Amino acid sequence: MRILYSILVLLLSCPIISSAQLIPNANAVEAYRNGEQALLEKHPQQALRWFEKSLSQQPDLLAARRGIAVCYELMREYPKAAEQYEAILSTDSLFSRSMYYQAGEAMFKAGETEKALAYFRKFEALQAVGVDTFSLNTERELEIEKAYLK
Repeated sequence: MRILYSILVLLLSCPIISSAQLIPNANAVEAYRNGEQALLEKHPQQALRWFEKSLSQQPDLLAARRGIAVCYELMREYPKAAEQYEAILSTDSLFSRSMYYQAGEAMFKAGETEKALAYFRKFEALQAVGVDTFSLNTERELEIEKAYLK
């Protein structure tokens, strides 16, 4: 579980501005940062409330939705996590390459094996696409992808 927290916190520790939202709402960003802090302190339920507040203040803040998905994963509510990942990818299919793996993993844990396999295959296929195509192409994302590929 400790490793899961480490990976998930790394995934959240990325710029919260994507191509979908260019000017973030200051209150939404503050709530998002509070959610990150709660995750660092291993309080996923508290973090979930902060991320939901952030999303309610700025509905297009995909990083907040990703935080919600991470919280659901940590609370082992995999169908809800999978739903959040799908919502992100349907809004911005180029948000994050590693998110396809995360969606696949959540789907698998939720018992949706066919959907999981489709997401894993998509993640693998996207390795041929330049990382600069994706909104999140930070060094941390690339490190996580390497771990997923192993």
